[in-house]
Amino acid sequence: MKKFMFASMLFLVLTLAACTSKTEAEPTSTYITMDMNPAVSFIIDEEDNVILINALNEDGEILLFNLNVVGHGVEQALEMIIEEAGNLGFIDPEVETVIEIEVIGKDVAIENAARAKVETGLSKAFEARELPVQVNQRAYDEDFIAEAQQKGLTAREYRLVQQALYANPELTMDEAVEMDTTELVEQVREHGQKVSEYAIALKDDFLAAKQEVFEEYLPQIEALEAQIEEAVANEEPTEELEAELEALQQEMKDALNDVVSDLVEQAKAIRDLIEQEHQDRRSQFEDRIPRP
Repeated sequence: MKKFMFASMLFLVLTLAACTSKTEAEPTSTYITMDMNPAVSFIIDEEDNVILINALNEDGEILLFNLNVVGHGVEQALEMIIEEAGNLGFIDPEVETVIEIEVIGKDVAIENAARAKVETGLSKAFEARELPVQVNQRAYDEDFIAEAQQKGLTAREYRLVQQALYANPELTMDEAVEMDTTELVEQVREHGQKVSEYAIALKDDFLAAKQEVFEEYLPQIEALEAQIEEAVANEEPTEELEAELEALQQEMKDALNDVVSDLVEQAKAIRDLIEQEHQDRRSQFEDRIPRP
């Protein structure tokens, strides 16, 4: 499958690149993960609207870079995700797409309702494109299940605990295990919202810089192309014009590559900053724990 041209760059943008709203998480917020490589996670509110979406791997970063589903209903959000995944070449029309999903909600009824929404949304999206799809529940290995059981949790609950622990370095495993689903989801949401402020600013700067390059070069390229067409119509030589056009196109490509390089450097600096802040908070918290 093809990859978007900025694949290596986007993974540097942020470990949890997110698009969020400022809406506070509702008591019945539900945490959902979807992995078809790309892998993403999102949180929906009691009205089944997406209030947070995160990339869980590099391909997820690529998928979400030009996509914002926050504020949309879950079925519409899934339609947008599948459309973008198809456009970027993540869906092979000749092969059945296998998607693993996981739904963690406040109670079984909420989980079942959300799961049904997700399964229906995915089925509709693939059926509309006449593409084969298989939707499965996420599977865990025996070691992970055993580790979760030792803490009195299901594998799904334990995975959410791990997400919350990463989101909040001051949170201990004992504290996280005692939290209910709503509290754990809120930990993840708050972290995602903070990270998104960096990601949105970086994305806006990148798109603005890219647009400046286009505005500088595209009019010149179009003018040269028009001159070549006119020369051809008049049966005049075009070699010099074509050479000039090729050189100009290369200049634009180089300028865009410079924009990408700048983004890579900024993204790495921001990622390093976030990780350092994360480690500093964890160290400060650990320093307050009395040593035996």
